[in-house]
Amino acid sequence: MPLEGPHAVLLLGLDLGCVNMVKRTKKVRIMGKYGTHYGAFLGKMVKKIEISQHDKYTCSFCGKTKMKR
Repeated sequence: MPLEGPHAVLLLGLDLGCVNMVKRTKKVRIMGKYGTHYGAFLGKMVKKIEISQHDKYTCSFCGKTKMKR
């Protein structure tokens, strides 16, 4: 029994209508480790704190921006 028609395409997994659809991940960056917890407002606050925490600072002794907290 040969496979013909639109059902053959679905059975073989060759749906050509969905070739251009690509799954992407959301751009959550540093907040990705918390997932969907805590809501948007607290997430924005934590994001601001963590970005400043992991940022590089100017050394008071030599003046270079190499210091980390």
